[in-house]
Amino acid sequence: MKIKNENNINIIRAIVLSALAMLLSLFFFIPYITEQSTLDSIVKNSQNTVKQIKLTRAYYVDAVVKEIKANPSIKLEFSHNHEGVNGKLPLPTTLIPTP
Repeated sequence: MKIKNENNINIIRAIVLSALAMLLSLFFFIPYITEQSTLDSIVKNSQNTVKQIKLTRAYYVDAVVKEIKANPSIKLEFSHNHEGVNGKLPLPTTLIPTP
């Protein structure tokens, strides 16, 4: 009977130690995986934002700037100082302000 009790205690110890080892490893593993996933998401979103800004600026150059420069009768200028000034349009690089 004593041997059976010791075997049960050993099995329970093994189960408890295994559960503690798993919990401890998850305690360190889950934050690491979450951080990596967040960083990957931030990088992808930033890259997509940069691509969108580049596409918007390229479209502005193709659709607006080339059209105005091709027609010399239009009296418009491009300037970084365009706000509130008639006859001045924003440069493509100043079209999308940075925060």
